[in-house]
Amino acid sequence: MLQRCNYPKAISFNYYGAKGIKVLWDRFSDFERDMGPTYADGLTIGRIDSSGHYCKENCRWETPAQQNRNYSRNVNLTWNGKTQCVEDWAKELGMSSRALGKRIRDGWSTERALTEPIFKGSIIAFGGESRSITQWAELKNIQVKTLCKRLYDGWTIEKALTTPVKSQIHGNAVYDSGGL
Repeated sequence: MLQRCNYPKAISFNYYGAKGIKVLWDRFSDFERDMGPTYADGLTIGRIDSSGHYCKENCRWETPAQQNRNYSRNVNLTWNGKTQCVEDWAKELGMSSRALGKRIRDGWSTERALTEPIFKGSIIAFGGESRSITQWAELKNIQVKTLCKRLYDGWTIEKALTTPVKSQIHGNAVYDSGGL
């Protein structure tokens, strides 16, 4: 805390002291009095408001997972009055954070990104027809694992089924690279 807030040569000073964040405890004994009783092994000090100072009212002991969610680079989404980072939404909804993040980067609305299923069961409707993933893969000459990966990565059904597969030829074997 002291280095990042007080010493301009510290690696992370630009993210703390240079932004005006201060440690408001004058002595270690004050910090120990305020924070010591709630300490547990494996926890580190974290700020509730990442733009606020280090003080009793704004600090708590956090797990590494909690710490990782406090970075300013995290993307927070609000839906139905609830705000969470992409990783927490993905976990709650049973999807990959990679797929959800890609949807947001691709300009999807928050509601669509959070509510449109990656797999609509094992049956996919496209072009007025409904088929299983396996049937679509066979019909479109795409490996099942490639089609599943595309959908898992947040591709729309149309893009997943119509994007040609880039093949790599090694000797006499042809490998499906997923069209990526």
